[in-house]
Amino acid sequence: DSCCKTLPIASKIEEFSSKNHKDLEIRLNQLGVERWQCFWVERVEDKKLFYFKRTKMSYLSKIPTGALLRIMADFGNE
Repeated sequence: DSCCKTLPIASKIEEFSSKNHKDLEIRLNQLGVERWQCFWVERVEDKKLFYFKRTKMSYLSKIPTGALLRIMADFGNE
C-alpha cells in the first residue's frame, strides 16, 4: 500500500568537543528548529559524534487543512 511507505530520510553527523557545553546546546537547539532528530551519540576520544535524521517534507504539508478536508469530502461523495 503506497500510503504506508516511509518517506525518504536525510541524515547527518556532527562532531562536538566535550568541553564547550554552551556551544553544544546552541547548536543542538538550531538543529531541532531545522527538524533534525538525534538518534545516536558516540564518544570518540575527547569528542562526541551526534547522529541525526529527519524525514523529508511531504507536499501534503504545504496544502492548507481546509483544502484537504474539502478534497477528502469530495472523495466521500463519489
